[in-house]
Amino acid sequence: SMVCLHAHDCNHFHPVLPVLQKAAFWLYNLPVKKRCIIVGAGEFVPELFEKKEDDYVIAADGGYEYLKRCSAKPDLVIGDFDSLGRIPAGENVEVFPQRKDDTDLMLAAKRAVSRYMDPIVIHGALGNRTDHSFAAVQTLCFIARSNLHGFLIGRPFSMSVIQHGALEFDSSFDGMISVFALEKCSGVTIHGLEYCLDEAGLDIDCPVGVSNAFTGKEASVSVKNGLLLVLWESRSGQLPRFVDFD
Repeated sequence: SMVCLHAHDCNHFHPVLPVLQKAAFWLYNLPVKKRCIIVGAGEFVPELFEKKEDDYVIAADGGYEYLKRCSAKPDLVIGDFDSLGRIPAGENVEVFPQRKDDTDLMLAAKRAVSRYMDPIVIHGALGNRTDHSFAAVQTLCFIARSNLHGFLIGRPFSMSVIQHGALEFDSSFDGMISVFALEKCSGVTIHGLEYCLDEAGLDIDCPVGVSNAFTGKEASVSVKNGLLLVLWESRSGQLPRFVDFD
């Protein structure tokens, strides 16, 4: 049967209307996930760099010069610019003091995470500066703990950090791959590689996952609990696929 509402009946719904209006506004304004590319001032590998039309691009300090060489215009330029040696002109430039808590890469990652961008693909963050390379891995941990997905792209290895999920590699990947626990991890499973694991436990003081290898088959690395670092040889710019567990 049909229920008819008369004008005076609307008064009964008055307390609910503001809640519904706020919910509708929130749903309408939900951020749309968009891939973000961050380019830092470390070692940059041009042949591994790929920018798609809809990518949001952030230059972290000296990464601005790399993007300029690639004819890629950044949407945001951020940092203290000690590496670049000058402050670029433009309205999309955010300048920070050299004495600060975050690296320029971390500043860029925080901007990407705050805008719910996913995945976050980072170039120019690895290289001869071991301290900055380790800081870049910690930035990957920040991205993973924000329930988003990040990649560090470099040579000879690219890498990612996963938690409660998996990385899936198609059969075209070859070369070496290693897996390291960054904290106590459980439910670590490796399929399709030379050495496999099934629901294993790994910890930060156990490098058992070093020097594995692709076999020409589809492969996957997954973890149920804990932060797991996965490194693979960068033979091309192709990236594995993230799978999140429920």
